[in-house]
Amino acid sequence: NAGKDSTDRLQKSHYFYYPKNPEPTIGLYAIRDDTYKAHFYTEGSHCGHEYRDEDCWGSTRQAKHTPPLLFNLLVDPSEGYPIDNRTDEYKTVMAGLQKVADEFQAKAEFGGSQIHRGSSKADVPCCTPGCTPFPSCCRCDKSTYSFKTSPRW
Repeated sequence: NAGKDSTDRLQKSHYFYYPKNPEPTIGLYAIRDDTYKAHFYTEGSHCGHEYRDEDCWGSTRQAKHTPPLLFNLLVDPSEGYPIDNRTDEYKTVMAGLQKVADEFQAKAEFGGSQIHRGSSKADVPCCTPGCTPFPSCCRCDKSTYSFKTSPRW
């Protein structure tokens, strides 16, 4: 589609990964297309010590990868064996993924953290908007309440 914006094309053919608490100073964790995935950073997640990949263990701290780790997801879907960065395959694929990642990050804008805002009674969803005394008047009959019929907050 010649009339499509390149940003539209990028978002449909590539996936961009950020950590659970994104930081503008760190940026993109990983990028993938249909075949390859490049990791600029990794950090532990849900895996325990019985899992073979130590980078996945929950206790593993964030690590920056220079050069990035590159995996062929068709032959290594578990991302356990990175492609050697000295190969032509690595150099060609990484050049393309890096270009897309750079274009994406140049346009990306970070919003403020909603989690770091803290909590407030004013942020509590209410089944009876406008009731008083707020928020103690917000009582929902769970047997009749549904998201389809409830007010949008």
